Amino acid sequence: MTFWLCLGTSAVLFATVVAAPRVTEWKRLERRWLRSSEQVRELKADIQHLQLLKDSMQNDPEFASRVARDELNLSSMRGQLFEVEASLGFDPRERQMTATQGTGAGAPLAEAWYESWLADLSQPTALRTRWLLCAGGLCLLSFVFLHDNVFSGRVGRDVANMLHQVLRRYNSVPESGEK
Repeated sequence: MTFWLCLGTSAVLFATVVAAPRVTEWKRLERRWLRSSEQVRELKADIQHLQLLKDSMQNDPEFASRVARDELNLSSMRGQLFEVEASLGFDPRERQMTATQGTGAGAPLAEAWYESWLADLSQPTALRTRWLLCAGGLCLLSFVFLHDNVFSGRVGRDVANMLHQVLRRYNSVPESGEK
């Protein structure tokens, strides 16, 4: 059981190093796609606004005259125009933010906790070297020492006897007269 656990852990560590560049690239492309989708959504809203503006300019003469008056900075003969603060003004030619805009729906995807590790594992860094050494060491450990027949040969019996003597020396219980 220990053999398979150690070998499986080694395989997972190695697979992580192999998959790290692909996962990093996938996350980068996912963020790029989300930004592009947000831009497309904003452009569609702009197109819809401009279509409404065009229809209003063609079909509503009072709206067209108001826009022309504002554009040319002319006052009509029928009344006076009062200057107001820019934040209070309304320009129908500019698209207004709706309730669904600005809610963070298009916010960039937050970086997951493991992405910095995967970025390090996808580059030739010290972390990647240690990670691969650990994977190789576990694989070597499992095949050399943890398989079922490790102690059946001559060398294995000698290693087992040596370990048994070392353990017996340090596990011995002192006699009642000895300290």
